[in-house]
Amino acid sequence: MSYKVTTLTNGLRVVNLMDFDVHFDDETVAPAATEPPHLQLRTIRRKAITLDKAQIDSVIGRDLQKQMQFLTAEQLPDIDVLEQLRKELPKGALYLVRTHSARCYGFPFVTPAYVNTDDNGRKIHSQDRFIVG
Repeated sequence: MSYKVTTLTNGLRVVNLMDFDVHFDDETVAPAATEPPHLQLRTIRRKAITLDKAQIDSVIGRDLQKQMQFLTAEQLPDIDVLEQLRKELPKGALYLVRTHSARCYGFPFVTPAYVNTDDNGRKIHSQDRFIVG
């Protein structure tokens, strides 16, 4: 599989692995991946948590609250997918992914930091700020 490297005006190289274009504040656009990889996550541990009952009541009501259980999930990247990506992805670049994938896969998988929305309704992202795990 082929991935497009985009060089920002500050010299940073990025590869957009998402299915939409990423617009940066330097007016560079990292085009959407033609075939975004499926960044699988594996849940290794779930834990029941207790939430504030008044807060739950205000959202879903007392009757449903009695039937619900809320969990946290600890997730890790799928090792097979990660190894394949390490072989295929260009070196020396940041890989742009959604926040949950950046948290799970870790650096150099990052999410571009939102700056504002332009007059055309496009989300603009910083060329020098990225969210990591």
